[in-house]
Amino acid sequence: MTRALVGRRFLASLLAVSICGGLLAAPSVAHDTTSVTHNWNRHYKRLAKMIFYTRRQANTRFINVGEQASNSNRLDGLDSTAFAASSHTHSGADITAGTVAEARIDALLARDAEVFAIVTGADGTGSGLDADLLDGMNSSAFELAGMTNGVQWFKEAADLLGVTATSELVVFTAPENITITDVFVEPAAALTASDSNYATIVVAHRDPAGGNRVSLASRSTQTLGSGGTGNWAAFSTVALGSLSNASLTEGQKLTVEITKTGLGVSLPILVVQIEYTVN
Repeated sequence: MTRALVGRRFLASLLAVSICGGLLAAPSVAHDTTSVTHNWNRHYKRLAKMIFYTRRQANTRFINVGEQASNSNRLDGLDSTAFAASSHTHSGADITAGTVAEARIDALLARDAEVFAIVTGADGTGSGLDADLLDGMNSSAFELAGMTNGVQWFKEAADLLGVTATSELVVFTAPENITITDVFVEPAAALTASDSNYATIVVAHRDPAGGNRVSLASRSTQTLGSGGTGNWAAFSTVALGSLSNASLTEGQKLTVEITKTGLGVSLPILVVQIEYTVN
């Protein structure tokens, strides 16, 4: 506290004591007491100027009764439009960060943990979900992945003579790019191998127009040591050996042909089985 302020407060106290004790006289009127003579202009006017505000000063510092300050409608210089009401709402667009409390989330909205169960609960045959279809078709319209497809050609009668041959026949047209994986025959009767008189079964493929014949598998009824199939047992599976040129493009043809060597051999009823996978 400054020395000047202390002096002012001391003088103000003296003045208050003088007023309360009835020592002050009317302004500009001197009077005597037993101890001091008081004069307003001399003794109090200067002190009053230090303690009290003039009217002009008061008008600039204080508000008169019935009046308002020029900025009474503002808070820190801002009017009410700068502040939100104590009770107000927000749209979803106002949420740009943070986490929304559970109580504020619509019960009809699915949570992350609920979505999978909702989808799988409605999945399956007849669910109507597009996930059950591929281009509008269900699984019955397609072969299963890795499923081996087959082509069969039937020799429906036994040869009456050993020299009877079977001309090359088209037995299959590739619907798309495929790879042949196995070729074998299943005879309905037994057959004895011979290195002099035998039959040869050839499976080949040709271009869509029939040209460029390429052998796919070929095996004779010679003995195994001569590269044939050996003896056949009735209703057994007889492999036609290793494959070559096993890839076919869409539209290529598979053919089967049976030739005879020497006196040949009578072949029983049989089926030629050709298996393939889609590329």
